Amino acid sequence: MASLTAPSGPAGPAPSVFYDAFSTRIYDPKGRVLQLEYALEASKKGGAAVGAVGGDLAVLASWTPRTSRRQAPAAQQAALGLWRGDAHVAVAGTGLATDILALVEVARHECLAHRYVHESPLRVGRLVTRLAQDVYDTERHRIVPYALDLLVAGYDPQGGPSLFKVGPAGVIESFRACAVGRRAEQGRAYLLGRLGEPQASEPGASHPGLRRLATMVLRALLMTIVEEEGRGGEGRDREEEHQSVEEDISMVVIGKEISYTPLIVAWDPHRRRMEVRIPAALAAVLEDEEWRSIDQADGSTPPR
Repeated sequence: MASLTAPSGPAGPAPSVFYDAFSTRIYDPKGRVLQLEYALEASKKGGAAVGAVGGDLAVLASWTPRTSRRQAPAAQQAALGLWRGDAHVAVAGTGLATDILALVEVARHECLAHRYVHESPLRVGRLVTRLAQDVYDTERHRIVPYALDLLVAGYDPQGGPSLFKVGPAGVIESFRACAVGRRAEQGRAYLLGRLGEPQASEPGASHPGLRRLATMVLRALLMTIVEEEGRGGEGRDREEEHQSVEEDISMVVIGKEISYTPLIVAWDPHRRRMEVRIPAALAAVLEDEEWRSIDQADGSTPPR
């Protein structure tokens, strides 16, 4: 039987090499699981994702660098960044693209199976619990854990919009707003400051709320991608950086009576900054909802 004590002597391997050679059940003398720490570091180097919840809406945005796209099969490279789990669920992740794709397939299978058996959508909280269980089982029973951070946003008729984070250890966290991946601390600080302001995304004020919530998420995402002023350049250099990542940013919204709908993120040459544009079909839906709320309040009818 092999000894579980680290080899000693000048000819033996370094302690870190010894503990790396075993599964995630082996702790080093300081009580750390090195493979799990490596997974946590890898999750910070594969792009960035930002999500926020307000009123009846959940907005999720992701930036996937071209280097991360090359890790996935050619047929799936264009879809990297954001994935549709179901009509009411969106998934974004940072880290190793292959690990993210594996969990996205689990999420899609769980949503599809629940609809087939129960003829109703799977609740977001139950889906996240299933994903976290898969991450935890993998972390416990194989040498290398999932190197990713997942953000799962969705809407349940019973509980409203929600945003969850799942890490490499299988820990579930719930947020009003969250950022993961590259320079996530800057995105979280920006969101924390903005969430203290009054939000327009209250029931009955859907269209202004969506634009404001999506703009807040986009600004936080750009702060994780581009260095702050004074560090990564100013003026035209920052504009060129924003334009260079335009094609790599994806954004979706999910809400009450709003299924998984991509939003348009594009460079505005007049304002000289990135802007969020609401698709015409979604704008029409939100306008109808606003008129319906007015109709219920004063008995008026929307114009035709």
